[in-house]
Amino acid sequence: MVDGSTDVSVLSLEDFKSTLQHRLDDVDAMLRQLDDLGSGRLRLGTFQDATESVSSYDWIHSQYASRVQRLRDAIVAAQLATTEIIASYRTTEARNQADAADIAERLGGVTSLLGAVVGSAASAAIGGLSHVE
Repeated sequence: MVDGSTDVSVLSLEDFKSTLQHRLDDVDAMLRQLDDLGSGRLRLGTFQDATESVSSYDWIHSQYASRVQRLRDAIVAAQLATTEIIASYRTTEARNQADAADIAERLGGVTSLLGAVVGSAASAAIGGLSHVE
């Protein structure tokens, strides 16, 4: 925006949060499949080519599982940040939408207390002026 202000759509953030949850579900399914395919499951025998193939498979499997776990961690971090942003803007929106009557109602006790203090001070001042005559 030209004036330097920022406009945040809480509904868009909610939609993004929902999308993140779907991606997290996908990643969790991938991690379960990777666990099922776990390293050390490939049995090709004991000859040199077989052991090298198993070792290569295990290394690739662990690399892939590590990358998927990092992706999961990033999605969870994005979810937490999105949740905090939504809560922050909801609170701000609620404050901005508070009307004068609501504010007056909340400050009613303070206003009446101040009125009593100001009233008695004014009475004392006026009473003091009447004795000056």
